[in-house]
Amino acid sequence: MSFDEGKGGTVTISVVFLGNYRLLTGQGRVEIQLPQGSSVNDLIAWLAGRYGGDLRDQLIDPGTGKVWNLMALAVNGKILNSVEKFSLILKTGDEVLFLPPALGG
Repeated sequence: MSFDEGKGGTVTISVVFLGNYRLLTGQGRVEIQLPQGSSVNDLIAWLAGRYGGDLRDQLIDPGTGKVWNLMALAVNGKILNSVEKFSLILKTGDEVLFLPPALGG
């Protein structure tokens, strides 16, 4: 899968879907090409557009149009625990894990 892009280079990343994300996409792992300089937020927007429906609603709050602030992701094994960190720029070879929400009580 690739992002349509006019100029510049691209980065190829691995996306791993766990839990409900895997059920919603029907895939465990995909390789995706994005324009060079793309952030984790850009990846989330691309995935929301690509898969739509229920996955989009798991990634983006329909009321605000922003990434859900409780979403858990890891890039290269490091958990991104705040929306601000989703501005991280992705590089070729990065692995992004979409982790199921942790429930506590």
